[in-house]
Amino acid sequence: MTSSAPLGSLACAAAAIFGFGLPGALALAAGPTEITACTTITEPGSYVLVNNLSPPLPGDCIVIAADYVTIDLHGFVITGLPDKSSGSKFGIGIGTASPPPPSVADNGKRRGVTLHDGTIVGFMHGVHLQSEDVRIQRIRSINNAGDGIVVLPCALCAELLHGGGLVSDCDASWNGGDGIVVWGFGAVITRNVAIENKGAGITTKRATVTANVANNNGTFGISADCPSTVAENTADSNSSSNLDLIGAGCVAAHNAAP
Repeated sequence: MTSSAPLGSLACAAAAIFGFGLPGALALAAGPTEITACTTITEPGSYVLVNNLSPPLPGDCIVIAADYVTIDLHGFVITGLPDKSSGSKFGIGIGTASPPPPSVADNGKRRGVTLHDGTIVGFMHGVHLQSEDVRIQRIRSINNAGDGIVVLPCALCAELLHGGGLVSDCDASWNGGDGIVVWGFGAVITRNVAIENKGAGITTKRATVTANVANNNGTFGISADCPSTVAENTADSNSSSNLDLIGAGCVAAHNAAP
């Protein structure tokens, strides 16, 4: 019969091989921090949902009050309260914890936030971040009263985000506002679906927007402040226009946007 090595032996072996002390080896073995209920995250690190979540009272579900946080939704669903307009505010957000997170000194902005692999439904806004170097991948943010996915400059300042960011392979549809809103130098918005939102499908500034589908939205399919690159997208049957390129210097190529 084959027996498994105890955790302590594995940790010691890892320490010997990789050269860190035993506490570091045990931390490595511990894995991500489990999230079992709506919470405020105050430490950098990796977190994972282990069940569906819903806030017990009006407010946000997950508040990010630290830099360099990765949240794996692990296929679970974060659901808001029934009254989306006055009940639950953000499914995942920044800056509304009580007491407030320590963000005033850096103008309310977080850095290095990553979200992936899950569904957010029934909030005022599904994802609402003031963060640079953000990664949002494989998130469904649907049927929210306001916007689906929002990445904005810091709450207390007017500059665009720096350091890029990525929103990819997400579904932001059937929301009461815009589907996806990303303002930031060098951001990449790619392979997303944003359909049947009451506002625009995708709104951005100075970004690269490629291979998205933005159909049947209440205003624009894709609206981009120039200079942006908008290529190989499908935008059709939107109420105002399919492509709205604002200013000079945009590159638009190979879009299916009649």
